[in-house]
Amino acid sequence: MKTRISEIFSSIQGEGKLIGTRQVFVRFSGCNLNCNYCDTPLSRNPDYGNEFDINTLNKEIKRLITPDFHSISFTGGEPLLHADFIKSFLEKYYFTSMLETNGSLPDELAKLANLVEYVSLDIKLPEHNAVSNWDDLFLGR
Repeated sequence: MKTRISEIFSSIQGEGKLIGTRQVFVRFSGCNLNCNYCDTPLSRNPDYGNEFDINTLNKEIKRLITPDFHSISFTGGEPLLHADFIKSFLEKYYFTSMLETNGSLPDELAKLANLVEYVSLDIKLPEHNAVSNWDDLFLGR
């Protein structure tokens, strides 16, 4: 199994409950929304970045781990478009992890519920042009 990842890097988390902790960020390519304030517009493109299998991803993460490493942040784009890949990865290579998601794919989120310790869910409001069919998305139309 392979998936496309736009970048992998080590940095300090700047938001939420884990602010100030060292994480390895795995930024997946592709997003199902088109927010007008996206801070990583290149990652919205599903063809951007490189293909990784879970073993190669593990090697890259281990290469970036420093003594102050806390966890992995799975981010994007939208990482839940890659839920099966993330699930396979975490089932084979356990790491404390955080999922940063737009929350619009609840069935995919359910696949990871027992594998990630932290979820940062960013609700997207319709006035931000996140989706054109906002009511359809949440009312199941």
